[in-house]
Amino acid sequence: MARLRIAVALATALSFSATVLAATPDYVEDFTSSGSLFNWGSQADINWVPNGGVGGAADGYLSITREFAGFLGVASFDSNFLGDLPADGITGFSFWMNDIGADDPLEIHIGVGSAAANFWQSVQSFSPPNNDWGYFEVDLTDLSDWVQIQGAGTFADAIAASNRLLIRHDLAPYVWPPDALAGDFAIDRVRAIPEPATGLLALLAGGWVVRRRARRA
Repeated sequence: MARLRIAVALATALSFSATVLAATPDYVEDFTSSGSLFNWGSQADINWVPNGGVGGAADGYLSITREFAGFLGVASFDSNFLGDLPADGITGFSFWMNDIGADDPLEIHIGVGSAAANFWQSVQSFSPPNNDWGYFEVDLTDLSDWVQIQGAGTFADAIAASNRLLIRHDLAPYVWPPDALAGDFAIDRVRAIPEPATGLLALLAGGWVVRRRARRA
């Protein structure tokens, strides 16, 4: 009986994991709701700000701050951004960033994969404009734009089992841990970019997914 319970529990856990880690094409996190960090976490200070996002006065965003030099970044553990990304129809990520406050020497990179086991970071860096919003994209189909910073295995293996989406400041050479920095930046409208066919089907089905934002007239 005990073995049966263990087997059932294991099967349930595996089923739950498979269900949870399934990225959603065209999913957008635009941080519109209050009282939550939207499944994002960081060693830095992160806060939900209710206004001043990409959409203007009534649009929220997430701020990431380091008063003293240290890891300056944030990771999403939202299942809509995780899983077997190619199989789920995800070809990249887009996002808006703002270098809020002082003009910091930011070089922001994106990280994907299995933390510690097989994790990769984009070689391309992004510098958000000071006190303004800028739009950026990263391409998962361009292997030349990625470097392994943790573990072993191929990039294909990493994005087939991605358990977090990381946005962090770092300087070359790209390793773990990243370069320390005191500063701050903000993110908004993080989107899982679908492959063209997937995006078209989602659009035709009215399947644009936006967290906690009702359809407006």
